[in-house]
Order: sequence, then structure tokens, then C-alpha cells
Amino acid sequence: MIKAIIFDWFRVLTKENWSDCLMRELNQKYGLDKTIIKEAFNKYHQPFARDIISSEEFLDKFIKTLKIKEDPKNFKYLFEKIPVLNNELFDLVLKLKKKYTVALFSNNFRPVFANYDVNLKKYFDEVFLSYELGLNKIHDEIWNIIIKKLTFEPSEILFVDDNDKYLHYAKNKGIKTIHFKDVEQLKKELNLHGVDVE
Repeated sequence: MIKAIIFDWFRVLTKENWSDCLMRELNQKYGLDKTIIKEAFNKYHQPFARDIISSEEFLDKFIKTLKIKEDPKNFKYLFEKIPVLNNELFDLVLKLKKKYTVALFSNNFRPVFANYDVNLKKYFDEVFLSYELGLNKIHDEIWNIIIKKLTFEPSEILFVDDNDKYLHYAKNKGIKTIHFKDVEQLKKELNLHGVDVE
């Protein structure tokens, strides 16, 4: 029986990834190929999400990799280019919280997440953010921390993410998973796991 449900942030509780916002912005402003922007982002996003490199270091490396001949400090505004919230899913989270322990687990970025005006305590019993923990979804240790904090057996925990790679790490710990595509699909799969969505 499922007792706890963990939700990812980007492209689950939001409509897209922060990298999508970066690609759109820099493509429109500089005509850069979105694939090149994504590759540059992927070089530095993991250490940035773990707070190993600062926001200034991230921008410096990211902008220089893209060969944009401007001061990286001029790009701080990119932290404010954030994905829109998936309000339909937030409504579902509130319903689920009445009957289940609900948690947020995100590989996120301190200066980006700070721009969201969301009362996390209203929606989530527990919040696990990579930049606070210095670990992200690919680290075995983070799953041990989450399981211990939630106080349930791994088989009683369900993790919802849009990225198959991260679901793999949860499955290895015995946690049930759902590959998120949209809210209607999620509701159907929650039902299959015996979760009451009404």
C-alpha cells in the first residue's frame, strides 16, 4: 500500500524545465542553436544544482562556453526566467496530502527556485532540494536519506518524475515509480497503484 508520494519539480510541477527557458531566451536573443545551449547547460547544471559552484561561477562557465562576448554578470536575469507552474497538478497534490504523505524532491538551483512564490508547507510534508543537501537524484545516499525521513518502507513510497534516468535510481531502492507525462495519465497510474485521487 502506498503511503507517501514524492513529486519532482521541473516538467512535473512546472510546465517545462528551466533549461527550456534558457534555450528559448538565448535562441531568440542571440540566434544560438538550442542544442548547443542545452549541451553547455548540461556541462554545469549538476554541480550548480548541488551548490558546488555558485550562481556567478555557473553563469561565467555557461556564457563563456556559449562564446557570447558579454560580461556573464549581465545574465543574472536568466534566473528569473522560470517555468510556469502546473496548477492542475498542484490542485491534485493538495487532495493527495489529505490522505498521504506528500514530498517534493528536486534537482534545483538556489537562485532559480527563490523566484517561485509557493507556500511549500501548504503542499508538501517534506521538501528535499539538491542545493540544500549537496546531493541529487543520481546519488545513492540521497535515497537513503529520503527513505529514513519519510519513515516508510521503500515499497510504500511512490516517486513521480518525467526523467526515466532518475526513476531508475528510485527503483533500485525498491521505490515504486511513475514516469510523468501529464496529469490525466498520472491519475490513471496512481489508481493502478491503489492511490485514491479523489
